[in-house]
Amino acid sequence: MTVRTRWLWALAVAVGAAMPALAAPAPAPPGSSSLAVIPAQAAIVIQVHGVERTKDRVVTLVKNAVPDFGPLVAAKLEEALKEGLEDKKLVGLEKDGPIFVAFLELPGPDTQVPAMAVIARVNKYAQFRDGLLSEDERKSLKANPDGGERTEVKGQEIFFLDRNGWAIVTPHKDTAALLNKNNPGLDGKLSKDITKRFLDADVSVYVNLATVNKQYSEQIKEAKDQFFGLMDQFGGQDKATMDMVKRIYGSVFQVVEDGRAFVLALDFRPEGLNLHLAANIGAETPTNKFLKEQKPATLAGINTLPAGNVTYTATELAPSLLRSLAPLMFGASTDEDAKKAMQAALEQLIEAGNTSSLSAGSFPSSSLQVSYFKDPAKAADAQLKLFRTLGEGSVFQQSAIKGSPEIKEKVQTHRGFAFNYAKVMWDLDKLSEQIPGGGDDAKKAMKKLMGEGMELWFGTDGKVYLTVSGKDWADAKNKIDAFLDGKTPIGKEPAFTDTRKHLPAEATMLMFADAGRFASVMTDYMLGLFKAVPGLPFNLPESVKPVETKPAFFGSAIVMQPEYGSFDFFLPVTAVQEVRKVLMPLFMGGD
Repeated sequence: MTVRTRWLWALAVAVGAAMPALAAPAPAPPGSSSLAVIPAQAAIVIQVHGVERTKDRVVTLVKNAVPDFGPLVAAKLEEALKEGLEDKKLVGLEKDGPIFVAFLELPGPDTQVPAMAVIARVNKYAQFRDGLLSEDERKSLKANPDGGERTEVKGQEIFFLDRNGWAIVTPHKDTAALLNKNNPGLDGKLSKDITKRFLDADVSVYVNLATVNKQYSEQIKEAKDQFFGLMDQFGGQDKATMDMVKRIYGSVFQVVEDGRAFVLALDFRPEGLNLHLAANIGAETPTNKFLKEQKPATLAGINTLPAGNVTYTATELAPSLLRSLAPLMFGASTDEDAKKAMQAALEQLIEAGNTSSLSAGSFPSSSLQVSYFKDPAKAADAQLKLFRTLGEGSVFQQSAIKGSPEIKEKVQTHRGFAFNYAKVMWDLDKLSEQIPGGGDDAKKAMKKLMGEGMELWFGTDGKVYLTVSGKDWADAKNKIDAFLDGKTPIGKEPAFTDTRKHLPAEATMLMFADAGRFASVMTDYMLGLFKAVPGLPFNLPESVKPVETKPAFFGSAIVMQPEYGSFDFFLPVTAVQEVRKVLMPLFMGGD
């Protein structure tokens, strides 16, 4: 049997064993988690919360989101399940039992038989075993010296174990011997948060990052170096931007290096799709240094922002994390003197004691940011100093600027607030050069998304610190009034609150976008960028046809705390429907 055939058979056994689970994981043996049956050293574990159950939930989700595709998806899934079963009978499984596919070692390119097993909760082990075997295969069953039974299926030896209500199937002799013993389980290795999300999900995957790092540390380092090398070639014309991008992606690699466990989980809820990523981080690692001071919060202030905007965010960052993210949030420069001045201004901003920040925005360059500081006057002065450090070659809000900002102190007063003013102009030529094809089409697309520049008014009334951008001061005042009057807060918009309840109750950062309006803006932007690419084998419409959409928000949440971080994304079925309204005219030829 070839390596490929062995792998296919091992996976076929896994799929076959997983088919009939119908509901939530069954209660584990008294005093233990379902994960207790999985050895702690497992490198990768896949959990299926019932194939039939998950199939039904996928079909329901699709029917709710795009009703005309529901029957087609249901038929295709049913067809796939029948092909996967072949002539197997799936009986003897605990109705509410969990299904795990566990790889006890990371497979390599020369792996002949993977050290893996399917572990299923059963109420009748013999029925389960016999249902997977033909008559001849059942007749050839023999006692295994290391425990359990063994037989041969299509030239591959297969081992079966009956362990107190768990049926274990594996093509690997040593794995069978190991699983026949009492081993420390995975339940004692994972945090409660990660365990719950892993077991509750419709489909989830656990990865032992410590094992990955041990086995592939050199390859990870090489991948990082190669990736950064490609970035240098691609973005060499704007060093400040590339430095920031490297900081972002470098942190991703650092999390992998410092991680101990990682979980990806998918929930196919009737209301929408939820993606969950989570990681446990080593206590004595560079990543955890930024997490030690972090504590999630309700971020309820986001509900006070005015309705009618496209995007909404809320954050509450500890000083260590704010210091790390400040260049991404407030600006960066390649000039050494400017860097020093910028760092001093950033330190002053951090010393002002930021407790939380909220923002609402639309396109192009229209936003309201509400920040709460222990010393808001000190924060306003720091922001003024930050603008003065920016010049040619600098980056503001992750975009290259042209020249130095125009700055005016205490230029406006309104409702007890004293506002400073700053105007930055985007270097659209430099930004468009970093897009494949570049040229006027890319520049035009960026101008539609960002405008030619940004005008900001920022200041405080001694209690709240506001930063407002708009087309003019009258526009800025309207945004300020809308917030201060609080007549139409986003927290009273049902579409917003419906999405919020599907995200963690407490988070470090919340982000929401009105799906239809956001899709319209970004699709029009991407269309412009595609038009800049030379030699496309098809014609593109001039623009995205304007379509009226209803409010429907997709949202995400980032949670950071000591030794733990997670990311949730929720896409409601209503958001899919609104995005579809935007995209369908484009597929029909745009305007």
